[in-house]
Amino acid sequence: MMKEYRLEISKQSFKDIPVIVIQQKRLDTKIDDIEKFGWRVVIGVFDDKKEVIVHDASLGNNYVFSYSDFEKLFVPGARRMLVIWPKNEMAQGLSKPGNGQSYKERSTAMEQAYDIVGAAGRARAAVATADTLCSSVAYDDELTSEQISEFIRLNKESIQYRDEVINSPVFKDMPAFFQFRNKFYRARSLMRIGEISKARGILINELIPANKNLDKPAEGFESAIDFSEATADAARYARVIDGQMPAVYEVLMVSYRYEGKYKEAIDAYMPYFQLDPNDKDALKYLTLLRDELRNPAARKIPKGVKCMGGRSVIK
Repeated sequence: MMKEYRLEISKQSFKDIPVIVIQQKRLDTKIDDIEKFGWRVVIGVFDDKKEVIVHDASLGNNYVFSYSDFEKLFVPGARRMLVIWPKNEMAQGLSKPGNGQSYKERSTAMEQAYDIVGAAGRARAAVATADTLCSSVAYDDELTSEQISEFIRLNKESIQYRDEVINSPVFKDMPAFFQFRNKFYRARSLMRIGEISKARGILINELIPANKNLDKPAEGFESAIDFSEATADAARYARVIDGQMPAVYEVLMVSYRYEGKYKEAIDAYMPYFQLDPNDKDALKYLTLLRDELRNPAARKIPKGVKCMGGRSVIK
């Protein structure tokens, strides 16, 4: 892929005619996002040094990429990531990291994180396709066996990518929010293929105890949280309030509702409102849960359960 980019860019690059390369950051990239963030102007390609020089919306002018790093920016599903790290004279002026060693000029995360960021992006793309498939079928319509199989296949594919991310040696060096979110979405996908007990175990035993300080940057990263992948619908699941992610409690609630356990669902949901008592969507869900608890006639099989093939597949 890099060779194709390089040849095309080289053909188009002249002294006074820069080449603009557009990067689609996510499946629903908007024009205004591209104008602000999703572009870079290639002003030089050097085969002898294997370097590309760009003017970049975020990185600044005359920024040098290796061929390898430039290619990784365009991996399907990946998003741009800049890891800040002290260099040269700046590094020499900083105190040592505590082990007697000088700072590296380039962080381990910068070297290795592209692969798992790309895998996380592909996991996100797979589950987004599954969600679109599910929502495209009207509630009163029956899903075909092919649609159900595809919904499950896409969620399983997403789980495989999340496993690739979580099992990577560099995963532990990523920001807390990145780690937390990948485990969170893995649990959500498990729930959506019927693995309710397994998903709930992850939520209760791993995620809720770790649901703190998610806004704390990791060493070598500019910030802890990247909202670049968040669509309007997913923004609620990306929010962090006082270092905590409220959506964990919503997904735990959904796990009980999938099983028709309405009281347990309400109890599991309550911590959400300690973090965000005025969330209109959450208040709407809470009203629905209370109606379902009081009135059996108001109970309907959740859409997600129908898309996985019914409650008979729940484990």
